[in-house]
Order: sequence, then C-alpha cells, then structure tokens
Amino acid sequence: MKKDIKDIVIGVLLFIIIVIILVLIFVELNNNDNSITNDDNLASNNEKEYDCSFTKSWRIVDDFDSYVAEVPEWSFVAVDQFQSHYLFAHLIPTELKDTLEIDKYYEFTYHIEGTGLIEDMSDINEYLVLDDNSNAPLKVTLSINETDKEGLELINEDICE
Repeated sequence: MKKDIKDIVIGVLLFIIIVIILVLIFVELNNNDNSITNDDNLASNNEKEYDCSFTKSWRIVDDFDSYVAEVPEWSFVAVDQFQSHYLFAHLIPTELKDTLEIDKYYEFTYHIEGTGLIEDMSDINEYLVLDDNSNAPLKVTLSINETDKEGLELINEDICE
C-alpha cells in the first residue's frame, strides 16, 4: 500500500513539473514574439532625418587586389584606425581604389542625407552610393583624401546624428 501511494505521489509531482515546464515555455515563446514586434516598431520609430558629414582617418591595411566583387563599380579595402586594433572591410568606389596606398592614412569624409537609421560603420557601407543623384531614401557619399596627420592628430569623429 505504501508503495502504491509513493508511486502516485511521484507521478503527480512529475505531472506538475511537466505542466510547469510547458507553461514556462509557452510564456517565453509569447514574450519572444512580442519583443520581435517591439524591435521592429522601435527600428521604424528611431528613423532619423540626416543631412550631415563626419570624417574618420583610416589606414589602408590591404587592397584585396585578388578579390573580384559582384558589382565592378565597388571594391573593398581593409582599413584600421590608429590604436584601435579594429580591422574593417570598407566598401569604396573602385575608381578610388587605385589611388590608395597600403600602410598610408587617409581621411574618409562621409555625407549622410535622407531618412533612415545608421548605427555603425556597417550601416555606412550599406547606404554608400556612387553619386548624389541616387533616389535612395537614405544615402551616404564618400570622399577620400590622403592626410599627413599622425597619431593623435588623426580625425575620428563619431557618426553624426
């Protein structure tokens, strides 16, 4: 008799535990669905109107000469910033690539115009256009100039808002 009661109690406890786990899973799935919707709403609400410029000094690390891009008008160069230890594959117009020398610093000046959201340099790559005549709702144009500045004199402005 004691064994039967013991088995029943263990069975009921296992059932309760399984029900609790299923409820927790269901609640977590509903929270994830809501957070995805909220993230989408936040992204669209955070769009900004841009008409600004900023400059960053980059050192050309590699010009990826052997890399053939899908779009011949665009090329990539590997760049880093002074004392940052951060390597970035920067998209640039192919016509500018041949003017750059490895291990030299250049000032990249970005002009952002339009409505959208730019949070980091990857977004800058995404919105780069070849000329101001683009009809994109958000566009970034780029000019590159060699600099003779060194060390702490190099310009590294934040992305404008």
